[in-house]
Amino acid sequence: MNYLIYCIFHTPGHQKPEAPLGVDDQPVALVSNNGLTAAISGITQPNLLPDVSRILTYKRVVELFHQDRTVIPMRYGCTLNGKQQVVRLLEEHGGQYGRLLGTIKGCVEMGIRVLIVDCRLKVEDLRNSELENSDPQSAIRNPHSHISGRAYLSARKTHYDREDQMDKEIETVLDHFRRAFAGLYIRFKSEFQNHLLSLYFLVPRDAVEHFRQVFLNISQDAAAKLLLSGPWPPYNFVIPESKVQGSMFRVNL
Repeated sequence: MNYLIYCIFHTPGHQKPEAPLGVDDQPVALVSNNGLTAAISGITQPNLLPDVSRILTYKRVVELFHQDRTVIPMRYGCTLNGKQQVVRLLEEHGGQYGRLLGTIKGCVEMGIRVLIVDCRLKVEDLRNSELENSDPQSAIRNPHSHISGRAYLSARKTHYDREDQMDKEIETVLDHFRRAFAGLYIRFKSEFQNHLLSLYFLVPRDAVEHFRQVFLNISQDAAAKLLLSGPWPPYNFVIPESKVQGSMFRVNL
């Protein structure tokens, strides 16, 4: 039988008597080896398409174990063929998992979303160029269009000036948040996509309330739109390391 893996953690001195229901209402079981335990459930369907119901159930199971212990959350869809393969996984990667658990011990993930406004040039700023009322991006995407070489170079300069300006704005925001939360987090990661800056902090559990208060103080004075989320299991502080039946573990650092 194939099994879906939810998370990995140090084997506790006692096991919870009641196992929760996992994806597709399958009971969650615990498999232990090498001082580590994996939370798993059987797979009854030929595939595990990540629909909303399954993802929410998967997330709920991971968070249930995360409530009272440090866990390595796995990426949805990681499966192994039989419990012996789970035992083997814990044996072969025990050192890696143990080190990771030591790094994230007693920590949760807090997230902040920041909407970065793109400082786009206005049409009147282009009146001295041959690109008046045209899209500078189109000239970069299609340099062989009807526009002149001078217009193409102007568009290219505008494009890269805009990118530099955005990079500087993002770095300013990152530096501001790093300094504001100094001493309240262990690790920090960020990503930027579609004008949305996502910040992830690995925060000790006992610092969460202080973290929230600092965020509240920042958000009251911030001109940008801010959104706080968490505490969560440290999803963003794991990186793909090992492939399991075509799926990647979110095992990190």
